[in-house]
Amino acid sequence: MKRAQSSIITLKTAWEIAFSPTEDRVAYFGGRDISVLDLQTGRPLFAVHPIANPSHIDFSPNGDSLAVKGTSGRTIVLDAKTGELLSDFRNQKEGEGEGAFFSSCG
Repeated sequence: MKRAQSSIITLKTAWEIAFSPTEDRVAYFGGRDISVLDLQTGRPLFAVHPIANPSHIDFSPNGDSLAVKGTSGRTIVLDAKTGELLSDFRNQKEGEGEGAFFSSCG
């Protein structure tokens, strides 16, 4: 029986990570950037800085979007393939609270 070759992927500082539903990408934040890495190639898809002090990240059920919440409570939605800002709830007065998650229906 042949073992699958594994490769080591080195991330920059990563305070939180989230795997895509198909487990072929990983989103993470650390330092100033939110980054998505293609796990099959080991290459970054993007690194963006759309929000100060991110504290939580989550993929949508179909893997197309990322919800990102900051320590101020501000919540945004990014395109998970390009990093483009899709939605900004501008709700930073609510405070950090719980993480931002997608429901099972997206």
